[in-house]
Amino acid sequence: MPADDPTIRRIVRALIRLHFSEWEYNGHLGGDELQSLLYASKRIFDLDPVTTTELDFEQHLLSIWEDWYPESSKDIELGGGYWNGNALYGLSAALDSELVQALRLVFEKNHFEVETRIKELLNAVKGMCRHTSIRVPFSIVHG
Repeated sequence: MPADDPTIRRIVRALIRLHFSEWEYNGHLGGDELQSLLYASKRIFDLDPVTTTELDFEQHLLSIWEDWYPESSKDIELGGGYWNGNALYGLSAALDSELVQALRLVFEKNHFEVETRIKELLNAVKGMCRHTSIRVPFSIVHG
């Protein structure tokens, strides 16, 4: 699949939101450039710097992060709107360890064996999953 395929785009964006905080990848908030962070990190891509340069990586995957605020509700935003005091935090730090363990069991057992428990855990946290942006004081954003 090409990097600009909508499915690939959503998967990579979801992984970015899972593993990184906007504080890490938004230059307006003091972070590194997103492509530099992804190139250097092993959390999503495990690239060999000898065979893949950062420029090659950026050119191939530019379509994934070129539009931070997509119009479609099916797409995943990479920014929270820092000018309004919002910044997106990585979701992995907030994941419930019991939910993660139950999800891992799906790969080891028949999904019917863990389906009820996963539904219970998801229902317990679904109210927290609607907003992943956090309001920060205006003075922090605008100095």
